[in-house]
Amino acid sequence: MSMMNYFLTIGLLLLVGIANAQDEVPKKYIRLLALGELHRWDPYGVNEKGVIIQKPIPKGAQPPNALRYSSGEEVKPLRIPLRQFTGFITLNGEEESLTLKSIDSDGGGEFLKSRAPVSGVNLGVLSPNLETMDWTDPKILMLKDDAKSFPVGQIRFVNVSDRTITVSIEGYLDFSIQPGQTILKALKDEGTHTGSKFVQPVDGRSFMRVSFKSSKNVEQEIYSNNLNINEDTRIQCFFYKSKGEGSSKEVRFSLIPETVPALPKPPKRGR
Repeated sequence: MSMMNYFLTIGLLLLVGIANAQDEVPKKYIRLLALGELHRWDPYGVNEKGVIIQKPIPKGAQPPNALRYSSGEEVKPLRIPLRQFTGFITLNGEEESLTLKSIDSDGGGEFLKSRAPVSGVNLGVLSPNLETMDWTDPKILMLKDDAKSFPVGQIRFVNVSDRTITVSIEGYLDFSIQPGQTILKALKDEGTHTGSKFVQPVDGRSFMRVSFKSSKNVEQEIYSNNLNINEDTRIQCFFYKSKGEGSSKEVRFSLIPETVPALPKPPKRGR
């Protein structure tokens, strides 16, 4: 092969590699968070060893214990504990849907099918059907979750309940969060008490109060405390409907401080 042909071949290979890299669609990363309550403990007897036996949990009372999803040609297992973030689900860029299938002992079936986000890092907030409180028909709210869309120093309010939430934070005007709505507030900006900017108190803490109007039109407080946020931290606040068992209020509240999660490392070549 002449030197000229050699360099032409190398140049063509480089162009093909660049074209393939440009054609590759970025992967999609999704964490999931299921918001709900554990099924109420319901014993019905004692076995011969004196151990209390619990009645079987009815189907739909909680998310399935074991799930699986497809990522390209791979089928991967997944567990969704209540009120805890899952690890990242990785989807190939061209995949248009996220499908979760149960692999429980009853034969399983499709638990959730949702349109996949366009790209990037995302958080899927799961909740049961608000009318039946049944997990056989779950709902999902997909949110952008990367460091640019939700940076440190901010607090995100996510309302998947059926009640309007009222939030009072020191340094802000009171604001409301409608069902299905998400609101971001920056807790590190300098400014004045106009409602658009937040003044971080000298001691690094700010007082927050959260309440809602019940079905009987009675205001109920669900959180009242000082709020702390570190420079490398952001805060997720979730509101979700309660089953209303016992003394539980109609809306429950979950506050989760976290750093921006690191994406999973790509597998090494040859594996």
